[in-house]
Amino acid sequence: MTNMGKSILAVLPQLRRFTIGLTGNIADGDDLMQSAVARALERSHQYDQSYQLTSWLIKIAQNIWIDEMRKASRRGQHSVLDDEVHVMGEDGRVKMEQKIMTQTVLAAIRELPEDQRRVVALVLVSGHSYKEAAEMLDLPVGTVMSRLSRARQKLQSDILDHMPGKGVLQ
Repeated sequence: MTNMGKSILAVLPQLRRFTIGLTGNIADGDDLMQSAVARALERSHQYDQSYQLTSWLIKIAQNIWIDEMRKASRRGQHSVLDDEVHVMGEDGRVKMEQKIMTQTVLAAIRELPEDQRRVVALVLVSGHSYKEAAEMLDLPVGTVMSRLSRARQKLQSDILDHMPGKGVLQ
């Protein structure tokens, strides 16, 4: 394995969190992550060592995502069917509640405007600082903070609206 391959392997968890957050679901996030890694390996000679590898990979993933969204808008929308989950030996109720909550959160993230979804993916999902996210997105830190604030408000509202038993205690 090359040094670049080893370095990429070390940052895959961060890249995966970002791509899942950006796409709004695990399957598409994993596909995007795989495309980004393949492109990075193909173009490893273009990597500038003074730049953080994670930032470079995230920029690659963002560019691929933007290209895919443009293609999808020209082709029309498609919907993804959830895979059936088979759970053996676990508390089915707890597992199902976790699955519903995860689907609710991912659906709420998917409904965010693209600019807010990118900030959420970088800061809330991938754990980058505001400054790091601002550098990766080529934005002022204040813009990242305001987008994240609006996204948090929308997510909180959307997720609470879809909680089972909403209004029971009101």
